Amino acid sequence: MAQFSYMGTKRQLASVIEQQTRQLQPGPFMDLFSGISAAGMAVGKNRNIWCNDVQNFSCTLTRAVYTSTSAYRPKRNTTNYITDKFYSHRKKLLTSFGNLHAYEEKSLASTIERKIEIQSEIVLSTRGHQDALRSQGFNCLFTTTHAGTYFGFLQSVEIDSIRYAIDLALNEQEIDKESHRWMVLALCQAVASVSNSTGHFAQYLTAKPSNVSRVVSKRRRSVWNEWLLYLKELKPFGQPSWRSKNKIFQSEANTLLSALAAGIERPGIIYADPPYTEDQYSRFYHVLENVVLYDYPTVTGKGEYRQDRFSSDFSLAGNVVGAFERMIKNASKLGSALMISYPNNGLMKNSTETILSLLRQSFPIVNDPIVIPHTHSTMGASKGLQKHSVNELIFLAKH
Repeated sequence: MAQFSYMGTKRQLASVIEQQTRQLQPGPFMDLFSGISAAGMAVGKNRNIWCNDVQNFSCTLTRAVYTSTSAYRPKRNTTNYITDKFYSHRKKLLTSFGNLHAYEEKSLASTIERKIEIQSEIVLSTRGHQDALRSQGFNCLFTTTHAGTYFGFLQSVEIDSIRYAIDLALNEQEIDKESHRWMVLALCQAVASVSNSTGHFAQYLTAKPSNVSRVVSKRRRSVWNEWLLYLKELKPFGQPSWRSKNKIFQSEANTLLSALAAGIERPGIIYADPPYTEDQYSRFYHVLENVVLYDYPTVTGKGEYRQDRFSSDFSLAGNVVGAFERMIKNASKLGSALMISYPNNGLMKNSTETILSLLRQSFPIVNDPIVIPHTHSTMGASKGLQKHSVNELIFLAKH
């Protein structure tokens, strides 16, 4: 599987988590805040995986990787069909904006001043046309929402045209839902690889003399070519018989744990890697959510965030202790072992003592935490150094 390495920094902890699970009771491993599920990928060698996340991108990724019957295997006529629909839509959408494509190309090859100016000029030229374009049957979400910011004009047109082609292929039964899901995931990877940002989607880079060469370099990359590349690389993990027993959930963590208490099947281990800063993680996923949902959301702020993006209690200083308390109690009621990853400098004050205290109230056996030196990203260095060293603690409680 091609790795979505730009999301999350916990992959290096996965081997430690996998080693700890070997000594625990049998049963599925539930990754409660799965993201790209680096932990699940390591543990999945030895037991079945349950993944949960509120983000549509994460659920689409884990559902493909852990539950698909096979990798995407395109037929020649399908590839020709999608290519034809892509280029047809691309041409029509480019034409609807007159000479903007040629103007962008000329500006990107011109002076530094023109390279910088074209960013805001694309925004002015593309916004406000969404309703008219949609009424004409165009896919235009990225062209009218993110062109000139996260992506260039041509790049945005290509994103919309790829989504048009694969949606049409699904509607006309040229491909099945599983193939469509692989195609959407490949588009997520392509979008991430060409995005004018710093490795996440909290905000885009505003072009200026110090970074304009990087911005232009990103603008030059073809979304179509990147998409074709990643479509060949994405594949499921494990054997089909193993994948058939995995489960994917999409829910707020504590809501899911409460719901599982009413069922018969329970996870053997619950692994919780909750948010640890006041930054809502939906800020870093929202562009990928747009790729997956393609639902023309209302967006706000410089980051062009979805107005409906999720807000987690684990990222609210006044709610984080209560969120942990509910999670620990709910996990204990299920009879599952509970593993928690949390840094020593997280949003929760006195986190080590607080988490240990909460665990001891609900579990009879609570191990001393494993301390792992680790590097955290500040998601763009808005509040200091871009990366800094911390101690990551892994807590383990069991019955």
